[in-house]
Amino acid sequence: MKICFAMRKLMFLFIILCSFSLNAQDISSIKELLKSYEVKLELNEVQTSKFVLVLEKYINKLYDEDIDNTSFNKNNKLRDLEFYKLLSKEQFDVYKKVKLEIEPTLKFRFN
Repeated sequence: MKICFAMRKLMFLFIILCSFSLNAQDISSIKELLKSYEVKLELNEVQTSKFVLVLEKYINKLYDEDIDNTSFNKNNKLRDLEFYKLLSKEQFDVYKKVKLEIEPTLKFRFN
């Protein structure tokens, strides 16, 4: 009985630690993405703070390996639309060109 309880505690602790490490990976990848886009798009402070929020909003949705093509394309377009509203026309034109350099996995998927 005591062994079973100890195993449950150990498993719970393991799950908590894994979730923290996954969250830390998301944060570091968001920072890397932001750094790349910030340089290429010449974002100002306001744009940068909003840009990171959009990245955070969509990072798990777009980088989920089990996502179907339709959902992926929908979320990819929604993210682009949010960036379109945030950036100037010139910046968005640059964004469209550098997006696939910075995030090559985000190209449109066909069924």
